[in-house]
Amino acid sequence: MVAGFSFQGTELIGVAAGEAEDPEKNVPKAINTIFWRILLFYIGAFIVIGFLIPYTDPNLLNSSVENVSISPFTLVFDRFGFAFAASFINAIILTAVLSAGNSGLYSSTRMLYALAKEGQAPKIFGKLNKRGVPVPALILTTAIGLFAFLTSFIGEGTAYTWIVNISGLCGFIAWVGIAVSHYRFRRAFIAQGRDLSELPYKAWLFPVGPILAFYSLRHHHCWSKLLPLSQAIQSTGMAYPLRTSDCQSSSRYT
Repeated sequence: MVAGFSFQGTELIGVAAGEAEDPEKNVPKAINTIFWRILLFYIGAFIVIGFLIPYTDPNLLNSSVENVSISPFTLVFDRFGFAFAASFINAIILTAVLSAGNSGLYSSTRMLYALAKEGQAPKIFGKLNKRGVPVPALILTTAIGLFAFLTSFIGEGTAYTWIVNISGLCGFIAWVGIAVSHYRFRRAFIAQGRDLSELPYKAWLFPVGPILAFYSLRHHHCWSKLLPLSQAIQSTGMAYPLRTSDCQSSSRYT
């Protein structure tokens, strides 16, 4: 769930498209660059670390999420003789946190504003100032974000962990909705006699992409529910092997 939470956020380009200048050209360009950025900064970084640091490294085995001084990224810089490796990684993390917080604040504020305009949220959140900023929605979103941060000091971070998991789950649900919406949109577009050349952007792997995304997320959600149950039962000494039929039967209730 934490890994999914870390990867989520690229879908916010759909929210930004509504206010982008010349979205017909800029949004497809942004989508294409996002793919290469993920490939370079996520996958590429992991490959480089895998070549430089063995998985049996004692520092990795004794590391924790809170200790940035022995994180894989810090170890790479440290072994190249970079004296301020830990401080450098902390600066990168701080920049990433500020960027993620800024995008989350923007998207949440705009979604609350849109709900208010459609009558699905109090009308006060649909008000704008002279610069077009929905200040009431921004204030509420900031307050909720501040409360979520303060939960990290409650119950040794247990409440904060729950919030991160809830946020990650909501992101997975959004991804499922995007996959289904994309598939149905393309099918409906063709069914109405339209031509794909009319679309300013066309996904490369349709229909394999949305179908694969949907079933991957469905499979992940199912097993994430069943594995903790299986582990709890096995800890009591009772055998309970997980079967595919268990996953299929439980998905009828999700």
